[in-house]
Amino acid sequence: TTLRVSTSTGNCHPSYFMLVPAAGINVSATRSGADVIVSFPTQVGWLYRVFYRDELGSGYWMPLATVVGDGATGVVTDPAIGTRFYRVVAP
Repeated sequence: TTLRVSTSTGNCHPSYFMLVPAAGINVSATRSGADVIVSFPTQVGWLYRVFYRDELGSGYWMPLATVVGDGATGVVTDPAIGTRFYRVVAP
């Protein structure tokens, strides 16, 4: 990975850069009767968007739900229709 900072326009005098590892979201999906329960940890004040698609390698990610983080586990229910793949996006 490369970090490039352009200073050719002037007005850029950084005194330091802090690089920190990006933390992923641990998502679990379990079946409960006729539904799939998607759960993930949340942080207070963060907005989590849950998406799905029917094929992993192609197609658009379709919005499923939005969850406002409260520090508890976020839970989204989806009807168990065929095979679906889920992803959770946060800032």
